[in-house]
Amino acid sequence: MYQQIAYKDMKFFFTYLNSSALYSNIIGLFQLTYIQCNGAQHESLVKLWMKQIISAVIYMHSLAIAHRDLKLENILLFDDSVVKISDFGFCRMVESNQMSITFCGSRSYSAPEILLGKAYPPFKADVW
Repeated sequence: MYQQIAYKDMKFFFTYLNSSALYSNIIGLFQLTYIQCNGAQHESLVKLWMKQIISAVIYMHSLAIAHRDLKLENILLFDDSVVKISDFGFCRMVESNQMSITFCGSRSYSAPEILLGKAYPPFKADVW
């Protein structure tokens, strides 16, 4: 699936486990951690972040890929105000109007139909 996504604003970084230590070539901060440490941010900065996130999600969806675990903990922030979506462990290819039944993600961020154990449209769940 990673090979299908080649986008100027979307870069993939792979993490691997070796000798019980986690290594990664990511040098960033989770958006949740940043907000917890720095509080509310100016609207212009948040708009910049959201534009990048929305652009990446629209692009993934155009390739029929649903992330299924979008949350602050899976958004990385970098010094240059660039954001990157991370953790594609639950992503899947989705055909038009196809529903999912698998519970994915985190309860705090899940769409209501997921919490109710109902079939759900994965692209709409990404937007939720």
